[in-house]
Amino acid sequence: MSSANVCTFPLDRQTVLVREVAARLGRLHGDTATSFWKATARELLDKAVAAGSDAASAANDVRRFFAAVQDEMNFKADDAAPGQRRTRTRL
Repeated sequence: MSSANVCTFPLDRQTVLVREVAARLGRLHGDTATSFWKATARELLDKAVAAGSDAASAANDVRRFFAAVQDEMNFKADDAAPGQRRTRTRL
């Protein structure tokens, strides 16, 4: 029997998850935000590895996810500014 390759949907393209994490991080500050992000990143990394991804690929996926969360937070901050119109760059 041959080993199968696992191909998962990229975390940074999981729009609902990106927006949920961005919204939660937007409400948190300081150590609380840092702890939440570290726990989220660890959980995502552990799930990816458990699903069959190698550690390096899983870590890269989590990094791309973090960038997508940051982009979403920036988009929301810019969207809140009066008189400005902006389009999304990632999602």
